[in-house]
Amino acid sequence: MSGDEHHGREQRHVKFHLSDFELSELRGLLEVLSKRYFELAGEASDPELPEGLAPYDEMEATVGLAFVAAQACVERIRFGFVSEPEAALDAGPALRTGAAVVRVIHEAANIWKHLGERKSADEGRRRARVRAMFEQLGVDVTKEYPLANVLHAMKDQGVPDLDVLADWITEWRNAVVGPRYEIPIMEFDEDDEV
Repeated sequence: MSGDEHHGREQRHVKFHLSDFELSELRGLLEVLSKRYFELAGEASDPELPEGLAPYDEMEATVGLAFVAAQACVERIRFGFVSEPEAALDAGPALRTGAAVVRVIHEAANIWKHLGERKSADEGRRRARVRAMFEQLGVDVTKEYPLANVLHAMKDQGVPDLDVLADWITEWRNAVVGPRYEIPIMEFDEDDEV
């Protein structure tokens, strides 16, 4: 019997990365948030909606939750699989401005998490750097709905699908971690008995 047959059935070898658990969890959450975001965008574009009742605050909260979920996934991968976690934030895919996508996700999540907190002098300098990064995307984070605007600027489309965050993180993970945590597994057809 050859190494690729098991009782006369052909096996396929697939690679499974240990961080796929984190990405799968993120994709599930982003699917739910994305569905809600599209529902809210539909409500907001209803011409019969009375002025002032558009659900922009809820849309911003949905995007904020998506950024925080994406950041949590990045953090688990960054501190669980990357030898230089700080440098990893600036690696991987970049936006048209040259800013690393994962850095933008990280900082957008921090804006949402720390909204309304008092600022120290050091925090003020860090926020000025972050503000400059977002201004390069054409987003003023001191205006209303900065996170939705950041997401729109990152994706450059009408109503962005929040799932794109998981796609970017997967691309980033592949760049910073690579295959060293991949394990081969054997996959059989569903009707095969093992």
